[in-house]
Amino acid sequence: MDITKKLTAFYHHLNEDEVDRTILSVKLGDGKTEFLNKFKEKYSNQYAFYSLTPINYQLTANEQIIEYVKRDLLAQLVLDGSLNPSINVPAPILLQWYLNERPLDVIKDIMRYVPSVLRNGNELGTLLKGAINIAEGFSNQCKKLKGFKEYLEAAEFDKATKSVTKYSAEANNMTELDPLNWLITRCVAGKKKTTVLLIEDFDRIVPVHLFGIFNIFSAHSDKKLTRKNIVEFEYDSDNKAQFLNKFGFDKIIFIMDSVAMSTVFRNYYGDANYEGYIKEFVSKHIFYHSVSDHAKSSLQAYVKEECKVDFDIVTKGLSAVGIKLEKNDSRDVVKVLDNFEDAYIKEEVSVTDDFHFLSDTPLVKLIALLRRLGVRENQLLDFFTAIEVEDSFMELLGCFAVTKDSIQRHGKVCHNGVLYQMVVDEDEGKYKSFDRVMNIPSMVSVDDYRFLEVDINKVIGKALEYVR
Repeated sequence: MDITKKLTAFYHHLNEDEVDRTILSVKLGDGKTEFLNKFKEKYSNQYAFYSLTPINYQLTANEQIIEYVKRDLLAQLVLDGSLNPSINVPAPILLQWYLNERPLDVIKDIMRYVPSVLRNGNELGTLLKGAINIAEGFSNQCKKLKGFKEYLEAAEFDKATKSVTKYSAEANNMTELDPLNWLITRCVAGKKKTTVLLIEDFDRIVPVHLFGIFNIFSAHSDKKLTRKNIVEFEYDSDNKAQFLNKFGFDKIIFIMDSVAMSTVFRNYYGDANYEGYIKEFVSKHIFYHSVSDHAKSSLQAYVKEECKVDFDIVTKGLSAVGIKLEKNDSRDVVKVLDNFEDAYIKEEVSVTDDFHFLSDTPLVKLIALLRRLGVRENQLLDFFTAIEVEDSFMELLGCFAVTKDSIQRHGKVCHNGVLYQMVVDEDEGKYKSFDRVMNIPSMVSVDDYRFLEVDINKVIGKALEYVR
């Protein structure tokens, strides 16, 4: 299934300046994974992607969820090399570790719950080695604080206060951030690429946790930091109340089924304003993707272009055999046109010594399509019986309705009391191709041509020979 246009559309949506948070609305089982994987692959040179899977946190109290989020992000930043020992940590951040005797606890912070982010077993060793190196680097940096604790223990508060003042001035008010927040924000803001946080699997989270996670990323914004000096962040010089996404991410994408979300919201909160609530999380409009809808659109276009029949007619025939596309599994619909050229045979069909045509006719393609949609061979007659009153029916049968007798009578055939002439064209001097069907005026007696009556069952049987 080619979703290139949809990927491009989402890129343009996400790349708009006013879009810093958005919702990618995809129904459960409707192509989310494929869409995200292809999007990451296509735009990896422009975006740096990080992922959270909140379902891993849903047994945790709301106030602890943000800590899980931090550890997930720290692990990913270690794995991609963004978090490393070369980072110069401002003194107030080091001070928090130092006073709590926790410089090595960064290992625990990074390694805790790592299975949620690891893609394979090899990454565990990489992550552990990286975490140890980082902890050692931070411990070495803490050496410059030697003596500070002694000031406190000796009640030399004047010296301690002067030290705190000095450290705070050096760090440009970075004391508002805790160490883990600072590490993540430092790494994210230092990226040359546009940073994108993907928050997945909302559909599988119980409501109380779902809305709790939403609120974390709307209410817990960090003060906007400039990139003038990435080593030690500064607030904007005008001190205006400006905000970035949590941890400084350029873009945050919530991935869920927004329609199902509205139902959950109303069931949980009663008759509340879901639209007003959701606007708090979306910078512009929600972006919808459905691989099944895309597949059905492609299917409709194929039927129109290749089978030469309106899709409504096909739907009518499918209903006659008990098949409704809207009830089909989306995965089945998506697969219908995959490698469709393998579903039928293209070869010469000989009716007489002088009448030959190629088998890949609209009828053969339609039958191949029906078989992939689940129509059994013994149901095909019922399908075609249901649509034979349609004006396009004889055109659909095409050359397969032509027999030796009809060729001898210039392509005349009879069906349901109406006399037709099947008009064919020469194709490359060898094969015939169906052109159109003409109604013979009623003044011609149909009774004289009853022996040319089209046997629908035989036509289906002949076409089936070329369906794999």
